[in-house]
Amino acid sequence: LLHFKYWFDEPPATGNKGGEMTFWSENHQVLFHSSQFLAGQLFPNDVFPRSGTTDDGKPVTGSEHLTRGRERLERWLDRRLQFGFSEWNSPGYYNEDFPPVLNVVDFSLEERLATKAAMVVDILIFDLARNTCRGSFGVSAGRAYFGGKAYGWAQSVGETIEVLFVTRHDHLTG
Repeated sequence: LLHFKYWFDEPPATGNKGGEMTFWSENHQVLFHSSQFLAGQLFPNDVFPRSGTTDDGKPVTGSEHLTRGRERLERWLDRRLQFGFSEWNSPGYYNEDFPPVLNVVDFSLEERLATKAAMVVDILIFDLARNTCRGSFGVSAGRAYFGGKAYGWAQSVGETIEVLFVTRHDHLTG
């Protein structure tokens, strides 16, 4: 966690450590912002050597990551609450949105952010509830891949649908 690159404004990867990660999409944003916020919260006094330096030349600490992550995460949450998702009804990306947002609900020490995250989870679940038919999340989507469009039960959000609504009856026991 101390050596992770949390946003594209941090120094680029060097040597044979690989290329840059994808940061731009909606689901990647919440993955990085929630991770940055929670790592900063967990290690407020530790130095994050991979993150470079602050404007005044000091090493970046968890406290700085907490501040940066909080600002970015809250902006992301506020935009979802105000405008919804640009990757609306996206089976693959809703599946990626749930873990980071639920982590904020569960682990944020800041009640305001935990509450906003819980409200975003409510929106995700409401979208699944109103657009799922017989266990398939078949609806127009901002981003969807062939497997999810061609065969609804192949959607990566399918297990979440089953746990929430038991519409597939995959996990019933005799």
